[in-house]
Amino acid sequence: MKRMEITARIYSSYKLTYSNIYKDVVSRLYPGIDPESIRLEVEDISDNGRRSIQGQRSLKKYVSRTIRVCEDGRLAHIVGISNTNYDLDKKREKELDPTKKYEYGRRDYHGNSYLKQGSPDIFNYYFSEKQNGVDLSFYLLDTDTSVPHNLFNVLSYRELQTIGFKILNIDRIDFSKYTATGCVLNGANNIAFSSFNKYMNDIALISRRNSGNMPSFLQCREHLVNNGDGTESYYVDKYIYTFKALSAQGYDSLFRAWCMKVLADRENTEIEFRLGKRYFHYDADERSVSDRLTDPIHKTFENAGIRFNYVTNDQFLKEKSLAENAYINAKMRKDPRNQNLFRNNLRKKGIPTRCAICGNDNAHVLKAAHLWEVSAIKSADASAINRFLSVNNLHDLLDPSFKYKNELFYKKYCLTNSGDNGIWLCGNHHDLFDLNLFYFESEYGTVVLHFEDAKQEADFLKEAVCDCRIPAEAFNEATKAFNAQRNVCFKN
Repeated sequence: MKRMEITARIYSSYKLTYSNIYKDVVSRLYPGIDPESIRLEVEDISDNGRRSIQGQRSLKKYVSRTIRVCEDGRLAHIVGISNTNYDLDKKREKELDPTKKYEYGRRDYHGNSYLKQGSPDIFNYYFSEKQNGVDLSFYLLDTDTSVPHNLFNVLSYRELQTIGFKILNIDRIDFSKYTATGCVLNGANNIAFSSFNKYMNDIALISRRNSGNMPSFLQCREHLVNNGDGTESYYVDKYIYTFKALSAQGYDSLFRAWCMKVLADRENTEIEFRLGKRYFHYDADERSVSDRLTDPIHKTFENAGIRFNYVTNDQFLKEKSLAENAYINAKMRKDPRNQNLFRNNLRKKGIPTRCAICGNDNAHVLKAAHLWEVSAIKSADASAINRFLSVNNLHDLLDPSFKYKNELFYKKYCLTNSGDNGIWLCGNHHDLFDLNLFYFESEYGTVVLHFEDAKQEADFLKEAVCDCRIPAEAFNEATKAFNAQRNVCFKN
């Protein structure tokens, strides 16, 4: 029987760089293959030597950052290759022409687009060949340096596997820094996210909010359901993910939206995608905004079945009017509590959606618990509220453009529904928290138990608490301030 011939095909723009890795790439696709039996073919796209390396790579006709693996001449695998800090082809070009502007081995080279830049072209090439049974996977370069192991890139690997694409040499990646943030892996051999909730937890832990230019963000529409036993639960109607198109954010949004769609579809959860303008300001100039994805990214969105709507300033103003109406209704009720707003603000804060005591992450049993109690905020006088805002430098909780910004009730409304005034607790521990059977001490947020005659609850808490505390990433200065107010009320 004739042995199948395996050929690796590369383009001349990466001839030197990929010649060093093609054997490892193919060996990972075909375990047990003799590396010396793998043929290498280099397709010359230099246009008779008149084009530079960068010029060759910019040719849209060729997806040069790939190794194409063929079985008896038939394309079977497309392997997307990451960027490299150690580009041998450009190094050689500069040796021949010192005027070329290129620094070999730059540590910051494409640090945050190490894998993502160029990926839309790779995806679209794959979609054009998918019907022929072609497989797509990825391979990482420079794995002995820091860039492939940073949190941003490790999150990308997990997104890729969740979407359905393997990274052939993922065994070379160190996940210790990632798990040290509190993020959880499903196992050494499975880095895909197991649920939408766990994915959002990890994004929140790794991402940092840019207050000067509002980033992509997730909203959750909920409804309240009576459980029939005297209790109520919040259930998600749908998620709304608003993302942006500027620069590298287009690549980030592609991976993130695609991963969200896969997980939401798996869990029968509705999700809506919205492409926002450059700035989500009420008075933004429509003529100076960017609302356009690059053609390759836009095409990948279409190929992946991800549909989105554009968000204009008029739509954003409509959202603002809804928020204003919610405030007016709360003021009419004389109750500053807006539970949907509170839960969304707690989500945006970026802490894991799991019980701070027992770790339960079932979204249907989690409750957003107030640290500074609503009743205490409602009864506080103007001097106490203003002093709290001033001493703790929390005036940024108030929207200076809001029509009712100077009202005392508005200040109480903002304090009540601030994400910094909350933690996630399961139903059981939320009830015990409301009964003041435990609290979180002020400096480190560790749990302190307080019992009188509640023996049964005491045993339940002792078993669950151990060394529990408010998650360190959630216990910022604002949360400490809210928690200190609760402790004052608790002691009183």
